[in-house]
Amino acid sequence: MVPLQLPPISYQSVGFWIDLPSELRRDIEAQGIDFLGAIHGANHALVHSVPLVVTSERTDIGTECPSTYQARARPLRLIVYDAHPGGIGVSERVFHKVHELVKAALQLAQKCPCRTASGCPSCVLDSNCGEFNDVMSKRGALFILNAVAKQLGVL
Repeated sequence: MVPLQLPPISYQSVGFWIDLPSELRRDIEAQGIDFLGAIHGANHALVHSVPLVVTSERTDIGTECPSTYQARARPLRLIVYDAHPGGIGVSERVFHKVHELVKAALQLAQKCPCRTASGCPSCVLDSNCGEFNDVMSKRGALFILNAVAKQLGVL
């Protein structure tokens, strides 16, 4: 690997995020779980669940994907955005059903029979991940999704 300096790709779109309480990071790391991997897995589970909540394709939605090589600190949040310039309305529709989305993502990860620490393509791994599923934790994703579900009153 060699460091590259490429121009950023940017475009205007529409999305939403779910703020995570700061003590969640402490609780996750106290269990020996990588926090970036937990956020990464939870974001992927949300994105996988969007087509279960509103009519869409998996590629209509994007999320932030942490990496061990990232240069900036990321806020404590989960994020979903339209993956098309200008937005196509998917994230806006799913925002109004965010309780269903979180519940579906939690169930997706809970019911997946895989036993690997990083999960599998049926739960938290994503073949479209721009960071190639770097730093991933299924256990951490479950921890975050449980906390968010409780925060939203889904559980």
